[in-house]
Amino acid sequence: HQDGNIYVFGGRRSGSALNTIEVYNIANDTWNNITSTIDKRYFGYAIADDSYIYLLGGELGVNNYKYKSIEVYDPANQTVTQMAATNDMNVEHTAHALGLAGNHLVAAAGFTNTPSNGVTVYSESTNFTSTVNVAQQIAKALSFSVYPNPSIIYVTVTTASKSIDAIHICTLDGKVVSTTDMKGKTSCRINTNSLPAGTYLIRSYGVKGTQTQLLQVVH
Repeated sequence: HQDGNIYVFGGRRSGSALNTIEVYNIANDTWNNITSTIDKRYFGYAIADDSYIYLLGGELGVNNYKYKSIEVYDPANQTVTQMAATNDMNVEHTAHALGLAGNHLVAAAGFTNTPSNGVTVYSESTNFTSTVNVAQQIAKALSFSVYPNPSIIYVTVTTASKSIDAIHICTLDGKVVSTTDMKGKTSCRINTNSLPAGTYLIRSYGVKGTQTQLLQVVH
């Protein structure tokens, strides 16, 4: 990426799909785990522009389930936004070719669920400028602030819009440990005193999509 880092999304370990995001800092020769993707996937593809990294397609590995979904990672803020289903690719792809042609993002060939686990010659493209604009709009609608972070007893979540339906706190492997209703609200307070100290994911859910940030709990 232009920020001087190399990002690795997901993959597979011991037969299980991962939702990890790791970053390699070239200057310091160090690896770090930063946050997590929304879906666990391998055989997905990622491509970057000046601001975001886009993760498309891939496979979960359960009953050969393959994704159409698009996730957007913002390196500057370390947030992940899953675009709403209306912005999904038309056909699920895994182990496909991905590239830029002019201002179009092109996904081609690979394996698909239609027909079942078959090889496809199907390809699709989307105007990349439009995709960027949509991603920015969704990220803004789902954007939320978390404080204090690290949290000791409670954490307050605030948002400038009312596009968020619920806030979940999850373990790094995606297990939900807390759910808070946010419908019609712009803020809520969540008790974290009962959670073991550690690193968690805090996620916003709404009709426009999903966004994730990291939350530290200390006692």
